[in-house]
Amino acid sequence: MVEQKPEELSEEFAKMVMDYTGMENFWKRYNKVKLEQLSLKRRRVQLLDINGKLREMLKQYLDGISVSDEVLSQLNPLFIVNHRSNLPSALSPPAAPPGAKPPRRHLQHH
Repeated sequence: MVEQKPEELSEEFAKMVMDYTGMENFWKRYNKVKLEQLSLKRRRVQLLDINGKLREMLKQYLDGISVSDEVLSQLNPLFIVNHRSNLPSALSPPAAPPGAKPPRRHLQHH
């Protein structure tokens, strides 16, 4: 067995400590990147959900202002022909003809 001088041992120890510190910094950076990656994945899922909802709202809006066979076959409160909507009568009040006056209410005098 070869004897080492104390100075050589302390140099080796210093190198080991430096290597350990370098690895510790590496793992800190690695974990930070992993956390950021996880955060970005979660945000992506949130944004995809919001995007889906906005697309559905936009489709409803565009369907409401468009006239096509598909749109006309569905219930649409904006679609009125001959002063009537295509909604069931329980869902919509009757549309008054253009220029018609609202019905007058008669007040009873006591």
